[in-house]
Formats: sequence, C-alpha cells, structure tokens
Amino acid sequence: MNEGMKEILEWQLTGGPSMINYGTWFDENEDGKIPEEEFSKDRFKTLSHLGVSFSELDINKDKIINEEDFRIIMEPYKLELSDANTPVIGAIEIQEVIKISNKENITIDIFEG
Repeated sequence: MNEGMKEILEWQLTGGPSMINYGTWFDENEDGKIPEEEFSKDRFKTLSHLGVSFSELDINKDKIINEEDFRIIMEPYKLELSDANTPVIGAIEIQEVIKISNKENITIDIFEG
C-alpha cells in the first residue's frame, strides 16, 4: 500500500506507534496495556535509557499506560500538522530532476489548491 505522507504522519501521531514500541519493552502479557507493575519490572533494562517515569507516561492517570496516553502526548504535534499550509518551493524543479534521473522510487505529487 502506498499511503500519502499526510496519512503516514497522522497515524504516527495517534499514539499507536509509541505504544507498539513501549509494548515491546514493557507489556509482558501483550494486552495493549502497561500497568505500573509491568513497567517497573523493566525486563529489558530500558528505563535508564528512556529517562521517563511511569507517572510521566500515564497522562490520564488511569494507572495504565496505553495508546490513549501517547495520543494525548502527541496531540499538540497533530494540531501543528493539521494547521500546516506550507508551500513547497522548487517542487516542480525537483520533479523534473527526478524525471531526468529516471528515479522510480520517489515521486512528487503536486495538487492545485
């Protein structure tokens, strides 16, 4: 599936990807929730590298870390993305270079606004 960059960024800001990463390290029973007991076990010894506590990640204070907590953390970035209206200067020139170079692994789509 070839998704657009906007869709990819939107998904990355849902909290899901962060929960996938943290779940790999801390969600022992793989139920999509990390209670403090699982977090504190630190079975892969990653806490010292993360520099974050359970209470800092349990944003909604429901005593578990889950996708919802990461969604709340990412919300300001999602708002920035949705408010962005940035022109891409030089896109037509870059598109021409790609065409001349016979590159097939990159495309630039220009939509009239």
